[in-house]
Amino acid sequence: MYKITSTIYENYAEQIAERLTCNNSFFSGTLTVESEMATEGDEGAPLPITHRLRATIIVYREPYNPILRERGTGYDGNIRDIAAVWWEHDTSTLNGNQIEDDFDFELLKETIMRD
Repeated sequence: MYKITSTIYENYAEQIAERLTCNNSFFSGTLTVESEMATEGDEGAPLPITHRLRATIIVYREPYNPILRERGTGYDGNIRDIAAVWWEHDTSTLNGNQIEDDFDFELLKETIMRD
């Protein structure tokens, strides 16, 4: 089984953050991350791997209050929670062979909330 690394989760989180603005509370789309996998016995060149996340996500934000924000005591629409309406993740080689992986949406959510 292919282990999804923290670097891959962070890359997905960055892509989602780029698509979300302060007023946006919805994401639906496909994200792709490229990585490599060592060949069997670590001999030869690493295999290029493609990770693809297709998801529909609702983002719950803290209330935005510009007056309190000016005073430094209010929220700026910070993410409070994330809910996946639907998601699907796959990992494959360049020739399309699927590789079983251990993707966990909760780990992605934690990465997004942390950043």
